[in-house]
Amino acid sequence: MAMFLDHYGTLAKADRQLQRATAHGWYLYPVPLPRSADDYRTYEVEITGLS
Repeated sequence: MAMFLDHYGTLAKADRQLQRATAHGWYLYPVPLPRSADDYRTYEVEITGLS
């Protein structure tokens, strides 16, 4: 949840996106990054549907 809250900025938006993702069977697993997190680009995404 902390990752979603950090990314989406508000609890309402983060909770909505997290529930949508898990409802479709998406699970987040922590993995070590090969480089510093600052070396990666981030993009805002919204899950609108999965088939």
